[in-house]
Amino acid sequence: MFINFIEIGHNHLLKHPLCESFLHLKWLKVRKFFFVSLFFHLLFTFVHTAFVLNVYTAQCVIKDNCTYGETANLSEIKQIPIWKSVDGNCFEPYEEICKLTWVTIVIWVLLLLCTMILLAKELFQLMHSQKQYFFNWENWVQMGIIVNVVLIR
Repeated sequence: MFINFIEIGHNHLLKHPLCESFLHLKWLKVRKFFFVSLFFHLLFTFVHTAFVLNVYTAQCVIKDNCTYGETANLSEIKQIPIWKSVDGNCFEPYEEICKLTWVTIVIWVLLLLCTMILLAKELFQLMHSQKQYFFNWENWVQMGIIVNVVLIR
């Protein structure tokens, strides 16, 4: 009802004391859910960023197979630029080698847990309002985030 006031240009009605009281009481009921959701999304963003930075900057190197051959020791391999040209004698010039640590595994488990909670929230929203769900752009963003997590792991 209050959204309709805004859509048709009657914002001044929201300043009426009765509407202000109702909105204030509604906020008192809803604010704990808002802050829990805000904290969860901040935690999810932090864990997702930590996972990406941890894996793709610190633990993975691109190995030049033409130079190093079958060497699998990560400490001997120097990071090379991806745009470096390779001669015609090497058929598989570049390979990405990653070393996983316990920190990465803990962050990955936290990321999966957060993603499962986010997926459960989205499924609940979908079951609650099936027709309206796909018309809201925020739901498309949330599904994109879930797909992103699945693709980066």
